[in-house]
Amino acid sequence: MIVLKIIIQNMIETHLASIGIGLNKQIELNNHTNHSIFKHMKKISPIVLNYNNAKDTIECVSSLLLSNTTPHSIIIIDNKSTDASCAEITEWLVTISHPVDIEEQKTPWLPTSGSQVWAFTHPLNIRILLVAAKSNKGYAAGNNIGLSICFKEGADAAWILNNDTIVAPDALRAMSDKLFSQPHYGLCGSCVLYYHIKDRVQCRSGGKTNYWTGLSRLNGNGQTIQTAHEALEQEVEDSINFIYGASVMLTQSFYETVGEMDEDFFLYCEEQDWACRNKKRFGLAYASNAIVFHKEGATTGWPGSKGNLRSLWLITRSRVLLFRKHAPWSLPVLFCGIAYAGIRLLARRFFSVVIH
Repeated sequence: MIVLKIIIQNMIETHLASIGIGLNKQIELNNHTNHSIFKHMKKISPIVLNYNNAKDTIECVSSLLLSNTTPHSIIIIDNKSTDASCAEITEWLVTISHPVDIEEQKTPWLPTSGSQVWAFTHPLNIRILLVAAKSNKGYAAGNNIGLSICFKEGADAAWILNNDTIVAPDALRAMSDKLFSQPHYGLCGSCVLYYHIKDRVQCRSGGKTNYWTGLSRLNGNGQTIQTAHEALEQEVEDSINFIYGASVMLTQSFYETVGEMDEDFFLYCEEQDWACRNKKRFGLAYASNAIVFHKEGATTGWPGSKGNLRSLWLITRSRVLLFRKHAPWSLPVLFCGIAYAGIRLLARRFFSVVIH
């Protein structure tokens, strides 16, 4: 476990140093609970969804344990993996924390919906739950299990993270500070960088979907971190209409008012649907200092050099569902765009023709 912590810490340090962001090397892992400066910190529970990818999930959770602000709890949902993921994660948790008896802790609402649940107490006084879902009903359904547990566990906010992410030590605190800086904020995004391209931005907080043209664009995509940080947070917030789902923090008030993720979206577009259902009742925040590295597509296989036909089908299905639900008038335009994209993909895949 010590070796893994060193590897993860060095990994984060290397990534941050490569883009000119310093990492405080004096992180004292065993003293987190004694930091009185954080005594009024909001209780934040990260949720990490795993499917056949224990290695990345362990790296993601390890980076959370390196945060210089202690999470209230960490909830890992195994979405009915078909490999040995659940056993691998359990074995790892046993080596870093102390298993506890859920029944003795008097949490009658666990396990949930027939799922199996294991509880652990980390030396940093962090409660870690591993939930093995009884079936895989998709990304939204898996995260809904985590959201239900999170707020029953007494958290003020949940932080949904893709399991193929690595978070910087300051990210949790930066996200929480931003989310609770204004009472109208309900969702908060971070500065997401490509894991394998170091200083290249995947998105600033979220993006914008045009419900007339059917097109979506992530804010700041492709910029360097230096260029991305030149924009004011307010400017970014004014130019987005959804928060990117790889890293989104939400308040309990948002969850109780807008509701859980729509499970009709098996994969993709859940965050856009969430924003549409919000109907601007809650503001969308951007925490520019919350750095999250994303190994894009590690679980879904999309995007990729060859593409993943199942992922392509799922994202197409989800976009049709999103527009049918919120903007049915633009479906003809959307279908034309899908047809055009399909022709391009087929041409490149089977005939090695590049169409400009």
